[in-house]
Amino acid sequence: MINDLSNYLSSSKFIMRNINGILDYVLGMVNLGEGVEIAKFNNWGDKGAAEGELKAVFSSLNVILNKDFSDVNSFLSLTDAELNVFLQSDIISNTLVNVLQAYSGPGKQLDFLTIGENVSWLDSEEVATTFTVSGTEALITSLPGATKYHVYNNQRNK
Repeated sequence: MINDLSNYLSSSKFIMRNINGILDYVLGMVNLGEGVEIAKFNNWGDKGAAEGELKAVFSSLNVILNKDFSDVNSFLSLTDAELNVFLQSDIISNTLVNVLQAYSGPGKQLDFLTIGENVSWLDSEEVATTFTVSGTEALITSLPGATKYHVYNNQRNK
């Protein structure tokens, strides 16, 4: 259902021209606390990117609507699966950055966090590497500075 809805909405020029207002309204119903701004997605003109973002946002809404994010403990208790859902969306990922920045100020709930200047919050580039398979194990050729690797079977994970 989410896939079909995302496909149909991303195919509509009318919806794509008005999507920021629509998402502002829908996501604005979620209480993220004072001073937290919902991030924007700037690639609605690309149908494939728009469809992917809509899928990720709708999937994220399933998680968001079942939690009270006005309490920092809700953020700290997210499962890996819930975080992975969020991180598929540029809007949600960047909004989470805004949440961390808002809650980490002096006297705030996460004031123990020190966030430096010029933090690179998101993976900025994707670089292919090589790997070899031996039985049931894959040995990935490491890349300098890489902290995580994504492995895809034949096609990009969609």
